[in-house]
Amino acid sequence: MCAGEFNIPGREVYTAPAKNSVNGTISYNTPCPYQGKIFQDVVLTFKDGKIYFDDVLIRDNGIFVLDSLQAINSENLM
Repeated sequence: MCAGEFNIPGREVYTAPAKNSVNGTISYNTPCPYQGKIFQDVVLTFKDGKIYFDDVLIRDNGIFVLDSLQAINSENLM
């Protein structure tokens, strides 16, 4: 059972949407450690295949999150 005590892939999602077609919101309320930081109540909003991060930038460490994501694929960030 995945209860957040071990690094078991219990929060992974795999999909293959058509480019520029994803619309909607995905969220989870389980704390997620990443590089020494703990992210909670994560909400991602997609519009026409792009992710909007207005809420993330308002929070503390928002710039840290944006820098990390830009390193992955900056053309899809708004």
